[in-house]
Amino acid sequence: MRRLAAIDAQNWWMSAKLPNDQFLLYGFDGVPDDLGAAIASVRARAQRCPDLAVVVRDDCRLTYPAWVPRQVGDDQFTRYDEELGWNECLDEVAQLGEHQLDVTVAAWRLHVFGCVRGVPGAAGGFGAVAVLQISHALADGTRASALAAWLFGRPGEILPVPSPRFETGRLPWRAVHAARTQRELVHDTEAGAVPPPAPSRPVLHSNAAPAGRRWVRTIVRRRDQIPGPTVTVGALVAISSALAEHLHDFGDDTAALGPRCRWPRRDRGARTITSAMWASGCIPNSRGQNAPSASRRTSPSAGNALRIRR
Repeated sequence: MRRLAAIDAQNWWMSAKLPNDQFLLYGFDGVPDDLGAAIASVRARAQRCPDLAVVVRDDCRLTYPAWVPRQVGDDQFTRYDEELGWNECLDEVAQLGEHQLDVTVAAWRLHVFGCVRGVPGAAGGFGAVAVLQISHALADGTRASALAAWLFGRPGEILPVPSPRFETGRLPWRAVHAARTQRELVHDTEAGAVPPPAPSRPVLHSNAAPAGRRWVRTIVRRRDQIPGPTVTVGALVAISSALAEHLHDFGDDTAALGPRCRWPRRDRGARTITSAMWASGCIPNSRGQNAPSASRRTSPSAGNALRIRR
């Protein structure tokens, strides 16, 4: 039995209020002759990966929840046999976000669309689409992509995450250390040694709770068509300009628009990137205004990963 690291436990607890399942979408050229056999092969590979054969057990208030084994079951696979167009498939994917995982039952689920017309890159016009829905407590974008690659046949097993030792016994020491660090930060800020926190951002249309039916559309790009050191950085820069233009059309002042980006730091035993700090930056967009910048490296994710959140 392995205890969750602090950041992983936090991701799970927060999911009750802020759903954070990840949805990684993969398109395949051609339609399988036997979809059931293909799913059975994926299920067998999943059972051989320890990280994909676990659920959370939370039966003690004095320590973090634990990962415990479970058999990979039919409940972790959803099969769609009807023929769909590409946009129809994306409409189905968009609705999956309404059904978040219960990690005490299953930490991931694979949704398989067996026959989809117009899959980008499919030579014959038809392809299959698989969407891996996975809890953020089990894996961040990088690890989720690696787990998906293993499911779909990439050689090389996924190395297990080491379990943190004596985590509960360290809690008092960590509390003292956190309080001391906070006092040092306040002192350094007042002395001018570190910059003060960024001011609050004004509320814009992008901060409103979405209403109505959700839908998804994609712009497909090869990796060499996306500038920047990672796909995440390149995508955030492109989204920043598009979002600023969109909000400007609503009459919003985007001069103070800024992103909240994770500053990557992985704790020992953690499956996800720790939010050591948040970075904000601005770049001028085509209107000469400021748009959010991805000048700082964020938690990387696969180029073919599609993440849906509320």
